[in-house]
Amino acid sequence: MKILKLLLFNSFIVLTQITHAQLIKQDVIASGGDYFITSSNSLSWTLGECVTESFGSTANILTQGFQQSTYVITAIDENDNAEIRINVYPNPVNDHLNISLEKEVTKEFKIELSDVRGNLLHNRICFDKSTELEMSNYPSGVYLLKISGENQILKTFKIQKIN
Repeated sequence: MKILKLLLFNSFIVLTQITHAQLIKQDVIASGGDYFITSSNSLSWTLGECVTESFGSTANILTQGFQQSTYVITAIDENDNAEIRINVYPNPVNDHLNISLEKEVTKEFKIELSDVRGNLLHNRICFDKSTELEMSNYPSGVYLLKISGENQILKTFKIQKIN
């Protein structure tokens, strides 16, 4: 009986050592930061670090903390033209999402619906100033609706789908 308990205990220890059920990935989502380099020094900073420590001497100061090794930059480029007015309603939506342009800014406009992971779910070119998008087939969640015309993004909307 003792041999069986010892064998089970050793098996448990070995399995916990070779499996990595949880890994901590060192990433930070920060609102700002930058990196500068000269011939003799470099400076890297991130705004919003929660843990830092500083060391100093007469010539140098070293502040260490959590720094990202790679940066993923995302942005939504939109047309800043104030004359373009696009209405998307209702939001949150249940079944049908209405999209209308107040002025005819382009002969046609393109609508693209994607999930928050960036997967394109719907893609259509519209020739009227208003259209309707069927949303009842999609599960509850957050979606991005991108409206573009004449090879430029006019507006991007965050759409909340509810049941």
